[in-house]
Amino acid sequence: MVKFENLVLAAAIEGAQDKVRAALESVPGIASVAAGADSRSVVVGYDDEATSLLELRAALRRAGIGFQRSGAHDEGMCCGSCG
Repeated sequence: MVKFENLVLAAAIEGAQDKVRAALESVPGIASVAAGADSRSVVVGYDDEATSLLELRAALRRAGIGFQRSGAHDEGMCCGSCG
C-alpha cells in the first residue's frame, strides 16, 4: 500500500531539489517525490511494505540533507504517556 509523508527539511530546498529527489528515489519502493506547499518540505509516496519512514530519513541523512523530526511515534517508539 502506498503511503504519503510530508517531510519537513531543516532548510529550504531551493537549488537542492535534484539532490533531495535523488536521495529519496534511491530508496526501493518510492512511488513519487514532489515539492511540498512550502520550500522546506517534500511529499514522498512510498510502498510501506518495501520501505519505511526511517529509511527515507536515513537516505536524506546520507545525502547530507537535514530534516525536522516530528515526534517519537514517527520513529515507531512510544513512551506510553498517551494511553
